[in-house]
Amino acid sequence: MTDLNERYIEKRSFFRRLIVVYAFFGFAFSYFLFQTYSLQVSEYSEYETAAIKNKTKEVLVQPVRGIIYDRSGKIIVNNIPTYDLIIRPSKIKSIESFLSEISLIINLNSDESGYIKENFDSKARYNRELVVKKNLSEEEISRFEVRSYKFPNTFIDVRYSRYNYYPELFSHAIGYVGGVSNDELASIFDSQKLPQIETIFKYSNGFLIGKTGLESTYDHLLRGKFGKKIYEVDAKGRLLDEREFIKPTNGENIFTTLDIDAQNPVQGAFELEWNDYFVKELRQKGFQGATDEDVIDIWFQQICRNIAINEWENSPENPGPSKFVTRTDLGDGKSEIS
Repeated sequence: MTDLNERYIEKRSFFRRLIVVYAFFGFAFSYFLFQTYSLQVSEYSEYETAAIKNKTKEVLVQPVRGIIYDRSGKIIVNNIPTYDLIIRPSKIKSIESFLSEISLIINLNSDESGYIKENFDSKARYNRELVVKKNLSEEEISRFEVRSYKFPNTFIDVRYSRYNYYPELFSHAIGYVGGVSNDELASIFDSQKLPQIETIFKYSNGFLIGKTGLESTYDHLLRGKFGKKIYEVDAKGRLLDEREFIKPTNGENIFTTLDIDAQNPVQGAFELEWNDYFVKELRQKGFQGATDEDVIDIWFQQICRNIAINEWENSPENPGPSKFVTRTDLGDGKSEIS
């Protein structure tokens, strides 16, 4: 009887342990199925995006600033293209050999050579471009283009510079652009909801922001919006193939109330075609000067003086004749104030 009880107790204990084992493996199997379902079905898109991010890299593309016009549509400020010589360091075996060959075509000073040597290895490691020389002249461009077949990993690309056509007339109103501080750069990226990452520049001076004048007041319009280039990268972060290009949105053009013709003394209201006959007539009327330009200046000053006198005489603020002022009529519409 005792043996039967012991066997019964042992059998019941065995079944309990068996149930615990089955429950454990059942739970483990259920957890495995749940994780598999999550990876392959419910969270597939999230993990796919994460995997793509691990093998891709976004690079921002700088937009071109908008053009500033006067009231009649004439350009005041524009983006002038300049041309830079650029290399792909990762495909060049010896920088010393390259510099000795390219120096026969393009003149490089010591600062430019030093910059190239200093940055060559880091640019080559991550497959980035390196600017060899900025603002190439037409002669340098021609010399390189003729021999470009000797430099398969070297090319000329366009960059821009901001240029004011009328600095003497509108510098105070237009203002100027310059480099950005870290805080200004962070503000620009935050306004467009972008991270501070590597950027492909369109301007030879890099990031630009309006500092004063219209360039500053309307900077948010003139600046434009950054684009993106998405590259495939390897495990070391080297750029491989370009997978997608989202074009930047260039800045808006703005039309001002400034008037080039009204402000420019060489064009507009004072634009006159001086000729020998006209100067001869002025000399006969008593306008004398060492040169033709002096004669014209004296004549023009007299016109301005006469206009000012007439306006003062007709002005309600004129107190009338004064013993301190004497006007002498010289004839031919000319007067002398003493």
